[in-house]
Amino acid sequence: MAQSSTTEALRAGMKRNNWLDSKSMIPCVIYYASSWLLNATGSNRSISIGVYYEESVRVLPVHIFRRGIAKLFGQFLSTEPGESTALSYLNPLGGFFDFGMGVVYMFFLFNLIPASYLTDPIEDISSRVRAYLLSTGMGRFSYWINTFALHWLQYATFFSAAFGLLMLSAAHRSAYLILGGFLPALIFGITSNLLTIYTIALISKRKSMVVTVCCNAVFISLVMVSYAVRNVTALRVMISILPPLTPLRLMCCCVEYVVYKAQYYKKKDASALPGLVRNIWKYSDVFYSTLALPLHIILLCCAICMLENQTVTIENIRNFFCKKSLTKRPVKADSDIEEGAKKEAERVLAAPRGSKNVLEVRQLQKIYPNGVHAVRGVTFGAMAGEIFGLLGANGAGKSTSMSVIVGEEVATEGACEVHVQDGAWLSGREGATVGAIGYCPQHNPLFNCITVAEHIRFYADIRGLDSIEAERQTIRLMQSLGLSQHSDKQAGQLSGGNKRRLCLAIALLGDPALIVIDEASTGVDPENKRFIWGAIRRMVHKQRSVMVTTHSMEEVEALCSRVGIMNKGRMISVGTVQQLRSRHGDAYTLELLLAPETESVVRQKKLVIKKAVSEQFKGAQTQEDLGLGLVMQFSVPKSAVRSLSGALKWLAANQGRLGVSYWALYQMSLDQVFVKLVTMFSRSARKHPEKA
Repeated sequence: MAQSSTTEALRAGMKRNNWLDSKSMIPCVIYYASSWLLNATGSNRSISIGVYYEESVRVLPVHIFRRGIAKLFGQFLSTEPGESTALSYLNPLGGFFDFGMGVVYMFFLFNLIPASYLTDPIEDISSRVRAYLLSTGMGRFSYWINTFALHWLQYATFFSAAFGLLMLSAAHRSAYLILGGFLPALIFGITSNLLTIYTIALISKRKSMVVTVCCNAVFISLVMVSYAVRNVTALRVMISILPPLTPLRLMCCCVEYVVYKAQYYKKKDASALPGLVRNIWKYSDVFYSTLALPLHIILLCCAICMLENQTVTIENIRNFFCKKSLTKRPVKADSDIEEGAKKEAERVLAAPRGSKNVLEVRQLQKIYPNGVHAVRGVTFGAMAGEIFGLLGANGAGKSTSMSVIVGEEVATEGACEVHVQDGAWLSGREGATVGAIGYCPQHNPLFNCITVAEHIRFYADIRGLDSIEAERQTIRLMQSLGLSQHSDKQAGQLSGGNKRRLCLAIALLGDPALIVIDEASTGVDPENKRFIWGAIRRMVHKQRSVMVTTHSMEEVEALCSRVGIMNKGRMISVGTVQQLRSRHGDAYTLELLLAPETESVVRQKKLVIKKAVSEQFKGAQTQEDLGLGLVMQFSVPKSAVRSLSGALKWLAANQGRLGVSYWALYQMSLDQVFVKLVTMFSRSARKHPEKA
């Protein structure tokens, strides 16, 4: 074999038998027998079967020997097995590149597209757009169906176009590739990939470059894994646990089968290959991958359902394994809770579903899967015709309470119900579904490329309004909120104030019984702020209630009929602004502005003023020196002011003597009341942690 003459003789023989084409030489089976003469011993008799092939062609050794033995004993067979089975096993990588780079490009395209959809559900979740859609009546199932339908159509269009371009080549034009590879990948593969992306989005919940990059890297690497890994057991294990690999492996198997047959029969036209469609399930990996696809879809749908109902899922798992649920702490009467909160709880619990209330929250508790007790037995009601303000520091539980009210979260215990116009009482989620709750979130859930009018019509459709009523309400809301001149302007071009107006318009669609507004005027200029406050006041009527959550004391004083203050998951005080001031404003604030003088003179005046104020108002304490030392504030106990008119007369009479250019005596501000209540409750919680 090492002699060139032997090689030339082999090539000449192959040429005579048409086994040699212009590009390469088909692998040639070679037989060599030792002497089998009578004088040769049995131990020296041998037959060797080998193959001669050029470097560009590789053949599986097992097939070479199978074919050689079939040739050697062909006289005992009616046909050659190789003609009907076409089992030649060429190097997959080389075969793919010989078959055309278009297949490789299509595989990369198929796995690059789904990762681009990862940001859509994550942005909907993080920006609370999805919560807003749910609060306007769209169910979770409807949200996912609409999202999936849009993504599937886009994905299928790109994939079909790529496969159609591939079919233009005669080498790929095969009914087998269409039936065995394209259609299952189109129907099941795209669905599986999208569900995988949605599962990743629900797990991550926040937009992250790391997650996006890793997702793209994994999807791309699976393209190489699909035909680079040759171990059957390893491949089937990966197909079972990696849904994105399954459609790739299915298409890869179909292409491999066509490649092997084309190489075996020396055909360049895939449509001319015999027995492809008839033997569509002959390749076991094709059958295995096709079977795995619908199973993955079912499992991924179950995973999405469990992630969507994470609290219930974790509680059920704990019930199954630990035989106990999330700890529900009993609600007890607390001596350290302020009188107004106690009276409000008694009012609501004494006559549940009272005719005066539009919203009732009764013994509400919310415990997250990680054990955080976010809301602890909150009870209050929002009455018809009032604006109820919900105040609280970060982590107080007001956002969680609001999420339960609008139907975004499910309460662990307790009830949250809204009174609709037909007299029925519905839970927050049911009320949101039927349009009884209008929700204006803090972050504007707007689409930058859609106009103002299109936004209102879009959400009107979600509310279930007919086209005539939707158009009527669109015009009316744009007029009442000063948006008519911006009706054809895209949301991305609106100012911050006009975006808030648009969100309020959407919340008012369908005439809901309860409107929940989160941070009504955050990031809005003073002019728009006053307009929005006026619009909120006009929302209230005898059958509607408005609930506002805010950090702005100015906003509370300007809008709210009553206020509820939350801290550490508890409702610690409820009442009107004046009631809160009267009950907890146990001191007046005295503010003095000194006339500008030299530093030494000002220092001397302060000493005189402190002495005079302390003598006139027993127990008065200095709070702050503000504004370059010219402003002084004193906390004056109410008991020290026997007569308010007398105190004012004394201040007016001594203004000149004390060197004061301006003075003011006023009740404790709501801000000060809030700080006092929170501080008092926090101190009590530290002393009695079992109550907190």
